Amino acid sequence: METKTLSAVGALVLELGKQLVDRPSQVRIWELTGQQATLLELSVCRSDFGKILGKGGRTASNVRTLLACISGRAQRRFTMEFLEPEEAPAGGDTPEAPVKDPVPGVVSMLTRLLVAMVDNPSEVSVKPLRGDQLVLFEVLVHPHDVKLVLGRGGKSAIAARELVQNIGVKHAGGSGWMLLTLLIR
Repeated sequence: METKTLSAVGALVLELGKQLVDRPSQVRIWELTGQQATLLELSVCRSDFGKILGKGGRTASNVRTLLACISGRAQRRFTMEFLEPEEAPAGGDTPEAPVKDPVPGVVSMLTRLLVAMVDNPSEVSVKPLRGDQLVLFEVLVHPHDVKLVLGRGGKSAIAARELVQNIGVKHAGGSGWMLLTLLIR
């Protein structure tokens, strides 16, 4: 059954998709919900398809890793499909004007992601620490939630870090300038 409004997880994936591409207005998501599972289908314009997949599919894999973590917390299986674009965007190949300051969007996306992953969402805090050429995102969670954020073998934390770095590369014109660190209170 296709839903008319997006779940919190669908909205999170839509926000993440918009952060990763040059044409955020062309990002579309469809959510198909069953009894125990939800399928998310993400579509972007043709020129952004490689950005959403990443080299060797790493970006897509990172999104799926984080969805698997959220699935465990929500007791609902979330799966992700990336739909192949069929035509060029209406505005041609010219990218949309870049966001002047992407940091608030990254803080919002990270906060929503972490809230979906932990048992104590009220104790999630994401704070950007800005330097001249670097933004470091300090993430604070309850000590009991650290294992949930890290995931098995650190997979969830690595996936989140790589996605933040991909967003930084997009906004910095090739040199990744956003880093993610996890701190324990």
